[in-house]
Amino acid sequence: MNFSVLRKQRWSLAVLFLLAAGLFVSCSKDNDPDPTPSGYPKEVTVTYKVTKVSGSMTQCRIDWFNESGGLTVEQNAAFPVTRTFKRTVNQYEYVGITAVTGGPGSIKIEVLVDNVVVDSKTNTGTTNGSFGGEAKYIFP
Repeated sequence: MNFSVLRKQRWSLAVLFLLAAGLFVSCSKDNDPDPTPSGYPKEVTVTYKVTKVSGSMTQCRIDWFNESGGLTVEQNAAFPVTRTFKRTVNQYEYVGITAVTGGPGSIKIEVLVDNVVVDSKTNTGTTNGSFGGEAKYIFP
């Protein structure tokens, strides 16, 4: 019996077995990242603020995404406007507010999440016509 041929065959089988085992382990899905980002869904406190910076305007129209994600429309909201609510959000969900008023003047529109300003815009109208703007935030 030729022992060198048997040793080569054993060696070849051992290498083949190790390669197959390595392929099986490297293709395992146990270490795949979780498709749900850490921390979501989460409850946050959202605050919208619309403040008159200049001008003689006393009110505005606001459209804002509310605690359920639906749209709330308010006509004749008196300055300064503040709306606060709690909402459970997922990654990439959106909160935001638009405000429209008559000029001339300026308004500041802000979105706060957990008492941190995440978007702030100042918009100016130079004539007596309507002007407005928006502030928004997408959860990363």
